[in-house]
Formats: sequence, structure tokens, C-alpha cells
Amino acid sequence: MAHRPRLDRTVRCSVTRIGARLREPEAWKLLRRLARRAALPQADSIRPHVLRGDGITDALDAGDKLEDVQDAADHRDPRTTQRYNRRRKRLERHPGHGLAARLADRLAADGIELVDADNDKDALPGQLAVPMP
Repeated sequence: MAHRPRLDRTVRCSVTRIGARLREPEAWKLLRRLARRAALPQADSIRPHVLRGDGITDALDAGDKLEDVQDAADHRDPRTTQRYNRRRKRLERHPGHGLAARLADRLAADGIELVDADNDKDALPGQLAVPMP
């Protein structure tokens, strides 16, 4: 595996009003104050690292390439980045869910309607309703 260049960690973008480096305790206080202002229920327990996971999750969910998000997070291994992806186990992202949706679309295009057994008392689970001419 090729060596990736590391980010220069000497650059500080978070500073206080007087130009001093924003230390971790101040960052936590600032984050919690903003969370309280936004009326977040977890405002008193939120941690800055939560934002890292949210940013990675949102970037991947928006379609950014894993490699690009990995670089931005400064992770050496894509598996580390993927562990931050909180939405990776959602049902709508599962290949089986996509297959079922495509199958339903194809059946509908052929005039075959899938019956929802939970909402149709006369339907049996997995039953197909075929419109009669």
C-alpha cells in the first residue's frame, strides 16, 4: 500500500478571542453551549468527537467517495473511516431492499400489483394481485 502524505498538524484553525489556541476543555464548553442554544436533548453530554462521526457519516451518505472522506478524516485505513459511518446498517442501504424495490417496479410495469398483506385482510403473505382484464 502506498504511503499517504500526512496533514501538517501544526496548523491551528481554532483560536480564542485573544488569539490563543483553543484547548480541548474550551472546545467542549463551546460545543455544549452551542448545543444548548440549538435545544439539542443531548446538549449536556455531547462531545466534540461526536461531530467527527457526524461529519464522516454525512459525507458518505451524500455520496462522497470513501477514499476522499478517509483522507479528510486523516485515517490510514478505510475500515476505520467506515466504523464512523453510523448509517451503514440502515435497511434502505441494504442490497436486498434495492432488489425488492426494482422487482416491484418491474412487476408494476407488467401490470402486476404487489399486495400488502398487512393492509389487505383478504391477501395472503407474499400474494401477487394480478388485475383481471
